[in-house]
Amino acid sequence: MQVRNFDDRLPLQQMRRHALEALCRQEQIPLTGRETKDRMLALMEGHGIDPARPPRLERAPQTVEESAPRQDYAALNFYELRKLCTERKIEWAKTDKRPDLLAKLGA
Repeated sequence: MQVRNFDDRLPLQQMRRHALEALCRQEQIPLTGRETKDRMLALMEGHGIDPARPPRLERAPQTVEESAPRQDYAALNFYELRKLCTERKIEWAKTDKRPDLLAKLGA
């Protein structure tokens, strides 16, 4: 039995398209729409990026405060809570009380 899991492509060529696009944005290489993977590889090589040693893709750390701003549910009245549940597509019943709505919203 023969195992074929050896990839002889260069590290830059092994990257997926979305990673190449992020790397182009990071290195400030102008993109015009949806370039193909081969086109982005050519652009990067044209801007002096070595395919054997590509720069590391920096990812901005996302903190909890940035990801989802917390809303003060205590300041909302009963009808505003119902409206918020409807906007977030959370099912509520006419018999639900304010504490029930708060629990459904995760407050």
